[in-house]
Amino acid sequence: MFQIKNYIQIVLIILLMAGAIFIWEKVSSVRNFFTNETKTTQNIVLKQVTSMGKMELVNYQFRDVVESEIQKSLLPNSKVLLIISGQAVGCIDLSKLMDKDITLKGDSIKIKLPNPEICVSKIDHSQSKVYDMSLFSLLDQSQLIDEAYKKAELQINDSALQMGILEQTKQNADKILKPMFEKISEKKVGFVF
Repeated sequence: MFQIKNYIQIVLIILLMAGAIFIWEKVSSVRNFFTNETKTTQNIVLKQVTSMGKMELVNYQFRDVVESEIQKSLLPNSKVLLIISGQAVGCIDLSKLMDKDITLKGDSIKIKLPNPEICVSKIDHSQSKVYDMSLFSLLDQSQLIDEAYKKAELQINDSALQMGILEQTKQNADKILKPMFEKISEKKVGFVF
């Protein structure tokens, strides 16, 4: 009889331990239910490789205040006000330079450079933010913000052109490229566009 009592105690201890483990697992799964864990999977595929030859010579930084509005006939208009940061970069595409564009005369070199261009005109989304939004804009929020960004990107390009980014690119080519070419060639260098 003494042995049966010991067996019953051992079985009870095993059942208690199994019950404790079972309860612990259930509590852990409930705790995991309330935790927010984000799981992200990415598959990156190389789409294209492009040779670069553009020499960036000037960078204009912009800040723009853009108001976008959707006019409605029955409800109040939806409006959003954004403060947008962006940049425009002036460059010269040196990959367009050919042998015939370089003329050597005595102790000087004349280089016909390609015309300057805006090689980058973009919005910096990390520095841009929604400043104000009307109450009725919640339904049209994405459309309003998309329109504001599109207008701002066009405005950055146009403003850079109006402020003379192409002329500044030419001047910087003289300041930056000319000394470099003169040092390499040990001749006097002149540029034409």
